[in-house]
Amino acid sequence: MSDENLPQRTLRTGFFLAGWVVLVLYLRGWLTASLGFAVGAALSLFSLWSLTCTVPRILREARPMARVLLVLLLTLKLPAYAVVLYYATTHPYCHPGALVAGIALTPAVFVLKTLGQALIERVGEPSGETKCRSRTHTHN
Repeated sequence: MSDENLPQRTLRTGFFLAGWVVLVLYLRGWLTASLGFAVGAALSLFSLWSLTCTVPRILREARPMARVLLVLLLTLKLPAYAVVLYYATTHPYCHPGALVAGIALTPAVFVLKTLGQALIERVGEPSGETKCRSRTHTHN
């Protein structure tokens, strides 16, 4: 079960799902929850995007400084996450629980897409052991 487009599909689905959840939370009047979820989902989706899009692009090109650029990118991501999380958790209009839910969005979409694909592939398989399926039952 190899799906090379799974990260891109996860990004697309996660982006639309995050937008939908933020919109629903905002329309329900939960401004702090919608802002927290939006920040968390943005962090999570940015993390997946940087690993699936920017890293392969840096390594694909035959640059002599590709390794240095990769180390610089991955080293600067952690302080950026720390700053965003610090401001998000200390901001009065950003709900920390919704922030955690937003961060969990991308892994949840990834797992659900993988399980869904496994279930779809399994539907076409015959069930039971081969010996049991090949026997024909005749009753006298």
